[in-house]
Amino acid sequence: MTLSHEAIKKLEKILEDSGCEDGIVSLSVNYDTDVCQYPRGVCMEAQFGGKSGWFVTNNPIRADTRISFMYGAPLNDPKQRGAAIAIINAVSAFFCLSRKYQACTPDCYAPASQTSLARSPGDAYTSLARCRCSSAPSPARSLIRQKLRI
Repeated sequence: MTLSHEAIKKLEKILEDSGCEDGIVSLSVNYDTDVCQYPRGVCMEAQFGGKSGWFVTNNPIRADTRISFMYGAPLNDPKQRGAAIAIINAVSAFFCLSRKYQACTPDCYAPASQTSLARSPGDAYTSLARCRCSSAPSPARSLIRQKLRI
């Protein structure tokens, strides 16, 4: 089981019996937004309940889907993984599970020497460093860290 699956299971447990798992999430591409300096790709934006969450990917999709699509899904495809992470970010924003759910802005960039990069299979490089503005990590990463108690 991957870390993404663990985050999805945790979110599923939080949303259990709330009725929100049947809510519609709109996935689109936002070309006009500033994105973090570390990942490569375009910003895929998920909107749920008036809140939005972003995920930078080389494999963006545009669709309307339900939160429950990712429950038990294998997420073998980079497009599915990207969509699931964007959905986690938007739903986390709606439920106030995290205070950071969008990309950092250029005024928050840390010097390149303070970063470390990890490679996700099939996805763009993602930074493990935090921005100078001391912003919290993404909701997907927060859920994963809660699971792993990092």
